[in-house]
Amino acid sequence: MIRENELIFINNFGVSKVININSDQASIKPLYGTTGIITINLESQNLRPILTKEEIDDMIIRCHDEKTFWISKFITRADRYSQIRSSNDPYERLVMLKTIYNQHLYRISHHLKGGLSTRDLEFFHRSLDLLTYEFSTALNISYSEVPCYIAKLLNDNVIFEYYKL
Repeated sequence: MIRENELIFINNFGVSKVININSDQASIKPLYGTTGIITINLESQNLRPILTKEEIDDMIIRCHDEKTFWISKFITRADRYSQIRSSNDPYERLVMLKTIYNQHLYRISHHLKGGLSTRDLEFFHRSLDLLTYEFSTALNISYSEVPCYIAKLLNDNVIFEYYKL
């Protein structure tokens, strides 16, 4: 159960602060992007507490070693993006980011015509923003410091390339 003044993550709004709770509704203030206070129905929203430092570190390390596979059929891939968004699972979102980035590298290394689809790029950038804002809030660092944090944790600078895509 969420509490007033708690920081939570909501799919559509990202990191938000709980301002007030009235039975099955809560007033929240998204910390990034959307301005103002929004009333949400607690039963219909997919929300969770923001990640802890330990959860972030574990997630990054596990994902670094995770094998990825590209779903070549666009409709199936778009359905998978929708499933990930609605599940509000940050690990699944991170794995999909890695998958999209790996496909980008594959297309470049094999000199394939055309880049990633607009839908792939939209999912990639929105997910990257949501995770980066959540990481920066949970770790109490700036948005721009998140790639450095991940690079140091993994002893690998490839993360900087994600932010250039």
